[in-house]
Amino acid sequence: MVRLCRSTPESERALPDSDLYFDLGYVYLMEKLVRVRMPNAITYVRVPNCHYKIGATGRPIKARSKELSRKRIVSRAKYATTVPFALELALQRHFDTFRVRRQIPREKGQRKNQPGELFSLPRKEVESFTATVASVERWVLLAEESRLELEIMQMEACAGLR
Repeated sequence: MVRLCRSTPESERALPDSDLYFDLGYVYLMEKLVRVRMPNAITYVRVPNCHYKIGATGRPIKARSKELSRKRIVSRAKYATTVPFALELALQRHFDTFRVRRQIPREKGQRKNQPGELFSLPRKEVESFTATVASVERWVLLAEESRLELEIMQMEACAGLR
């Protein structure tokens, strides 16, 4: 599946007749809406300097988007892949300089970052998110394929010793 994912363009992966269709997960970029008080009500709007959430899911992306919309987080971009969780981790490391850090000193045992893994991405990074994901995915797929080949060699070596 990793090799098939490398050879299939992202736009064709999520099609029902694709061989990857049932093994897909998604990496997504979600935008956190900001609460604004209006004269008669409170509304949530998009603002230029908002926070973004980079995440991954193995479920259909519509279900995850609906779940996050209750928390006032809306979808900006999605990317279909067979290695969503490894790719999410690589993207979070890639965008680490934009991560939202705690403002108050943390106590022993607390995380360094705010809960929710939020990022304050510049507009240029948001617009080129799918291109960035595609380039990072290439390296993640190579690492995953190498790891699997190593496991196969170890199993063959163990079987040969018996």
